[in-house]
Amino acid sequence: MDSLTHHRHPALGLTVGYMVPIIPSVLVNYACATMKIPHKNFILMVAVGMFPTLALYAFGGDALFKANYTRLLVIVVLIVIILLLTRFVHQRRVEAATK
Repeated sequence: MDSLTHHRHPALGLTVGYMVPIIPSVLVNYACATMKIPHKNFILMVAVGMFPTLALYAFGGDALFKANYTRLLVIVVLIVIILLLTRFVHQRRVEAATK
């Protein structure tokens, strides 16, 4: 919860919170409510944050069922990029907190 609410850029932190499937959406919703995020911004953060994960699930599952290994490889590369981006944002947040 502290990671989500005490971020240098709160909107980016909450968007990444929706992007990472490990973080419960209820926790991110609660953080948005406590920070009094306007509804327009909330909907935009949910849409931007959930789209990559949902696209990966949809296209990755379709690629598995159709044995389309090229598409599956692209999906795996996108997952790795998202994980690296998440790690980069977290590392920047830790560096900013130590300054």
